[in-house]
Amino acid sequence: MHLILVPQVLASDEYAQYYAERSKAGDTVILDNGVFEQGQSSSPEEILEASRLVRPTEIVLPDVLRDLSGTVDVAYSTFWELNQKAVFQGHPQWMFVPQGKSYTEWVACRDLMLDTSAGQSVSTIGIFEETEDWFEGSRLAMLTEESVFWNKNRHLKYHLLGMSEKDLRQDILNASLFSWVRSMDSGKCVAYGLAGIRLNPIVGDVRETYPGRPKDFFETEREAVEERLADIDWNIRLANKWAEGKVNV
Repeated sequence: MHLILVPQVLASDEYAQYYAERSKAGDTVILDNGVFEQGQSSSPEEILEASRLVRPTEIVLPDVLRDLSGTVDVAYSTFWELNQKAVFQGHPQWMFVPQGKSYTEWVACRDLMLDTSAGQSVSTIGIFEETEDWFEGSRLAMLTEESVFWNKNRHLKYHLLGMSEKDLRQDILNASLFSWVRSMDSGKCVAYGLAGIRLNPIVGDVRETYPGRPKDFFETEREAVEERLADIDWNIRLANKWAEGKVNV
């Protein structure tokens, strides 16, 4: 499974071609609107163009950071603009990322969208990383709350956008407790590795604080990646073990 960004698809032929090949090979490819990286979602025209290049399995509908009504409006209008376009692998799949300034607003945003005609086609709910701030630094309480909703809406899957900077290991292990959490994505395993940091398999924290993505993260030279490939691979393998619920590995 791959989560990729509309801006990068449009900016890099190599990036677009690689993920088009992965999609053609049958991998699940999620096309994200890039709101976290850009500060605002890509336009419907940009999403459509990126979709034609990559043929994704699923598209993340546009959202507006911390804006309940703005997110519902833009997601709804974009859905109907793109829904009839044959740009997907098989049947269209759509992810909706509710927004708001609190969990109460987030829930209202989720419910408003799902109650619309467009919302009936949503198959995945996305939970952004910063929602942990509403629950004392952990998404576990939010996932526990959402389990009540999911029990009444079992057709939905959940995807966690990003992994915690506070405790990446515990964030992944928490997600593994819920069968309906389909997936998580993050560039942190790579960012740690590029900085020469290996995640600690026992304690679960890192030896240093999260270094952040290096400048021009997506344009990192191949030589720099190869130099730190062992560290990156270590981090990814460890994260995958935690996703399986394995604690000390």
